[in-house]
Amino acid sequence: MTRWIARRWARLLIVTLGLILCQFVLYGSALVGRTLLLPLDLLALSNVYLPATAEYASVAPGNPTFSDILFEYEMNRRFAATEFRAGRLPLWNPGAYTGVPFANFAKYSPFLLLYYLFDAPWTLAWIQLLTALVAGLGAYAFFREGPRLSFWPAACVAWCVPLSGFFVLWEGFSLVYAAAWFPWLLYAVERTMRAPRRGGVLLALVTCLLVLSGQIDIGGQALLASGLYALVRLGCLHAIPSDRSRRWRRSFERGSALLAGWGLGLCLAAPHLLPLASYARTGARVASRLAGSEERPPVGLSAVFQFFDPNFLGNARSGSIYFGDGNHLESPAAAYVGALSLFVLVPLAWRDRSRRGWCALFTVLTLVALSWDLAIPGLLSLWRAPILSYFSYNRFVFVSGLLLLGLAGIGLESLRRAPGRLLTIGASVAPAVLGVLAIHRLNHWPDPFRALLDGVKQNTVRHHLMGTPEEVDRITRTFQHDTILFVVICAVAILLLVALRLRCQEARVAVGGAIVLELVIFGCGFAPQGRPALYLPPIGPLDSLETADRVLCANCLPPNLNQRFGFRDVRGYDGVDPARLMDLLDLCRDPKIPVPPYGRAQYFVPVVRLTASHEAAVSPILSLANVQVLVFRGTPPASAVTLFHRDDYWAMANPRACPRAFVPARVETVVDAGSRLAKMGNPDFDPRAVAYVETNLDLPGPCSGQATIVDATRPSRLDIHAEMATPGLLVVSDLWDDGWSAEVNGRPAPILRTDHAFRGVILPPGHSDIQMSYRPRSFRDGLFAMIGAVAVTLVWSASALTSKR
Repeated sequence: MTRWIARRWARLLIVTLGLILCQFVLYGSALVGRTLLLPLDLLALSNVYLPATAEYASVAPGNPTFSDILFEYEMNRRFAATEFRAGRLPLWNPGAYTGVPFANFAKYSPFLLLYYLFDAPWTLAWIQLLTALVAGLGAYAFFREGPRLSFWPAACVAWCVPLSGFFVLWEGFSLVYAAAWFPWLLYAVERTMRAPRRGGVLLALVTCLLVLSGQIDIGGQALLASGLYALVRLGCLHAIPSDRSRRWRRSFERGSALLAGWGLGLCLAAPHLLPLASYARTGARVASRLAGSEERPPVGLSAVFQFFDPNFLGNARSGSIYFGDGNHLESPAAAYVGALSLFVLVPLAWRDRSRRGWCALFTVLTLVALSWDLAIPGLLSLWRAPILSYFSYNRFVFVSGLLLLGLAGIGLESLRRAPGRLLTIGASVAPAVLGVLAIHRLNHWPDPFRALLDGVKQNTVRHHLMGTPEEVDRITRTFQHDTILFVVICAVAILLLVALRLRCQEARVAVGGAIVLELVIFGCGFAPQGRPALYLPPIGPLDSLETADRVLCANCLPPNLNQRFGFRDVRGYDGVDPARLMDLLDLCRDPKIPVPPYGRAQYFVPVVRLTASHEAAVSPILSLANVQVLVFRGTPPASAVTLFHRDDYWAMANPRACPRAFVPARVETVVDAGSRLAKMGNPDFDPRAVAYVETNLDLPGPCSGQATIVDATRPSRLDIHAEMATPGLLVVSDLWDDGWSAEVNGRPAPILRTDHAFRGVILPPGHSDIQMSYRPRSFRDGLFAMIGAVAVTLVWSASALTSKR
């Protein structure tokens, strides 16, 4: 027994060291602190962050595809770390969308504990390493438990999982934090099948970690895939001949344990899930997606080429470009698991007769996961159904990646066990055909690539990555290099197939190392890294701009970079976009600036004009929203009255801006949203003169009063003092949300939805002390659900430990 335990730990150590070594090759400089695992060069993009000064003239920006890692995720991590370290839960973010629930960010992710502990960006590389370890060890455990692979086949494919296309392309994004738990989810399902009492507890814990760790749509798709996997496995186990009554009882126990495990896991994660669901219902992007809008349409059979060659249409690596539709991360290339695995090992898997059931299961689920990219009829209609249409199924490929590597592992197992001829000559046809096509592409470039190059050379197309002849030559050489590399891989595949056909023992050993090496080569240079000196450096005029009012950065400092300077903005970017605020921003945006559907607030640029007194004039809606300062880049008009002009930044004050809390002279009830927006979109709209509410109020005559914000230092609380000459409505230009409650002089008071998206509280005459607190019911309900789930899980665990296996 002691020897068995020692051997087991030694094997785990080998798998772990292999995972660490592979990841160190990809971003070792970040692990030792020489670089940061962030695309800091993107701060040098035009009108983004770094000023156009000599100090930063040598910084060449890379591919903006990775901008979310820095603009969104890093700023959210900084905010969450600040709140946690201050002893508060980060439930409300005042820096975006005039204030917004901080719900669509995995703030409770266990991967982020290291960041919260040190509050430093150097931890990101170690977080990525931890993610790879979780994914790789989970894959090893599943392949050993499910298809019962022996050690070396399971270890080889486990090393490949964090190197596969999805994990490499999405490195640094929260998607991989959730996807890393998917192998453990399948392992927990399998354990529940074999031992329902004990496995169900593990399934609950893994489900909770999956939902808490990363992007919620990846978690949902992982649960969907695990459900399909469980259905098939239940059917297979139920079909095993045995006593009929016992067979039904065992199937019932397994099914009940699975449902209880998933349900308990969701309840354990309820403090995150319920506030997110509540906030998502208010979102414009979510409503658009549920209504049938597709941000990333299906591809079709042409996606197959990128399954084998992720660089078929270029890539997002430094020194290259992606010339396909959309971007490289969202493309079918994310399904890549290595051409050698697909050419050599996946076909071999079907030669293992004892595991053909597993091959069939993995193949069917792989086709389901790839159905969006391949545009498979029937499944497309299913994914477009209500509720299911919320998910982005082009990202479902993280499921196919694991299962294809599972097939590769079974192929390695068949190589290890079967001594006879395993392959036919026909197995070499696929790599030969694709290799010939790649050679043809060296002399006949794809039309999109050639058109882009010709357009840049003729100055008819502008591309920030190909602004000079040197950059064009570099990208051309990179494309040629990637194509030649694929030709070499095809040649290696043919050689391996021939060697295996000839029963060469060395080839059986080499193929395992070759599939890992291919993925390591693919992943090298993909992770965006930057010099620590470029990490959000100080910008003099912005650091010295101290204001508690809102600052709107017009066509510069994109969200959420404004929060680096503590600016509260009307813009934001979180994947939800509060619908009512979007209605208001659409009334005052510059129509000449194109806006993608996913970035209505992110790319918001207002109409700004100069008055006769050379001051800034903006829409009354922005004045209502407390936009006191407007920040620009470049050179201001000669006659403009500016607050400062330094380091390529300049700013103007908005003299018509309302205070964050004020009392309008009149209140009008307008129930219809269209009529209300028409009134507010009128250039003559004066927010100080009239406020629009959606319920009938008894406020006789004109209102008069003054309001002063006493304390706004805590994001989830706002203290205001008001002196009212008459009864009136206090308007607070922060986003209305049903999680906010108010007390006036210690007594509860309702918060009215005012001016379509903001807050209002009725005040009596005289002195009033108003306290607004953000305590969402969804979070409280989530806590109660979690406490109940913890109790049930503890009881279940105790019962499982005391019962016989």
